[in-house]
Amino acid sequence: VQPIEQQSEEERVKQAIIAMFEKTYKDSDKPIFGEKCQWRAIYHVLKEKELTDKTLCEFAEWVNSLVDENRVPCTEHSLRKKKGICYNKEKSRWESEDSGKSGNHMCQLLNRIDTVFRKELEILGL
Repeated sequence: VQPIEQQSEEERVKQAIIAMFEKTYKDSDKPIFGEKCQWRAIYHVLKEKELTDKTLCEFAEWVNSLVDENRVPCTEHSLRKKKGICYNKEKSRWESEDSGKSGNHMCQLLNRIDTVFRKELEILGL
């Protein structure tokens, strides 16, 4: 294993993504990453930090080559913007335009993944 400084940016991004699957909720055995929509947060962070120039389709194919069949697959659909849910740059968080329960639940998931993934990237110097 190469020291982090010698690894390519793409290698470090791969490590951060794989680490997301190994994270669990505090005081729980439940994985932090468990729903397809959460790929949207990861893709958004990578685009924002200019760590990927892949299209939705290319990103989904690339990510699925990293994950095994026991993990949540990435689909082009799961990366698309969801109606009523957007990223508020000023607040640096996902928000729902609709106060409905499903929108709030998705925003909670996206915000959790966003925060944890940013920390993973930071640890890896990205």
